[in-house]
Amino acid sequence: IGAFFAITGSLWLALKCKGHQYGWVLFLIASVALAAFFLDQGHYAAFVMELVFIGTNLIGIKNWIIPFKKCEIQSSDELDSRGDGQ
Repeated sequence: IGAFFAITGSLWLALKCKGHQYGWVLFLIASVALAAFFLDQGHYAAFVMELVFIGTNLIGIKNWIIPFKKCEIQSSDELDSRGDGQ
């Protein structure tokens, strides 16, 4: 599961397909799944590495997804304030 989401997320980001910023969410799912696997198997160094990846995935989500949402909200607010919105 983790490998599938990691591969899909990396391809989505690398190819800049529509909505590519959501590849970060796939990376987060992959990292959580792999962290659970590594912890279960006693691979503590790999588990710690996945914890770091979880952190970087959250930063990626903050930097790549949240700004797009804010931009969409601001655009519709601007339209409403000018009277162009519904």
